[in-house]
Amino acid sequence: MVFWDSNYNCNIVEDHVQHLTLQVHHIISQFKFHVSIVYAIKARTRQDLYESLNQLNQQLIGPWSVMGYFNVIMESSEKKRGRRHRLCRSLDFINCMEKCEMMDAGYSGKFLDIVKISWLEHIEGTYMYIMQQKLKRLAHKLSNWSKSSISNVFDKVKELENQIEVAENIYEVDDADQNRSNLQALYAEQIRWMNMENSILKQKDRVKWEEGGDSNTKYFHSVVRQKRKRAYLHRIKDENGQWIQADNVISEAAIRHFNHLFTQPQQNHDFSFLKRIDPMVNKDDN
Repeated sequence: MVFWDSNYNCNIVEDHVQHLTLQVHHIISQFKFHVSIVYAIKARTRQDLYESLNQLNQQLIGPWSVMGYFNVIMESSEKKRGRRHRLCRSLDFINCMEKCEMMDAGYSGKFLDIVKISWLEHIEGTYMYIMQQKLKRLAHKLSNWSKSSISNVFDKVKELENQIEVAENIYEVDDADQNRSNLQALYAEQIRWMNMENSILKQKDRVKWEEGGDSNTKYFHSVVRQKRKRAYLHRIKDENGQWIQADNVISEAAIRHFNHLFTQPQQNHDFSFLKRIDPMVNKDDN
């Protein structure tokens, strides 16, 4: 059973055994978004949940929020007691988050407080203008909050790469359980931050594509031309260390190089030295 405010209309998009997905429509502003409320049952059935969410990602258009109980964690820091967390148990969940282009909003109450305070600030104007200004202001405040509390995502990814390199060297010298656990925790943390980095880059690319419109075709072809230009060989060094250029000359030098590399010269094998070795097996042994 679902209850909602009279200012909203809710339509069921999918009633899955492990999630309920709704399209929410604000009547006044005409703003639409989707919400999926998840309740995962057992580990062996979670793959069905992930596949369903992946299919929804291909169908839904506009903002989409997924919340609820997945019955799995992304990293060991989310677990306080019990058995040690293993990264392999989280990989399917992490892959689902990545395929759906989702970012973990965390579990701090401060995020919701920022959204609530920003949204309740008064703005004068038409409904569409109020909605546009509130979204713009909220995006600015969330960006500042993200930088102050989560830190720079791209810097964090580079920092984790360095930490993993150190941890791998330590584990090679001493493969103790604690060193392995530390390394796995860093791997999980790296995957989480790389997913966030991926999501940010994809969102930026999507915005640029939508803003660009027809000019994207021109941009796409310019990118292809630049890649071809960088990949083009203008000159190379031959076997004598001399620079050569022109397509036909470079082609002939490449053919000579690989002919020499894969063709063995005729060799005369002299096995006369074998006569100096005393035989260990006689005719009777044979």
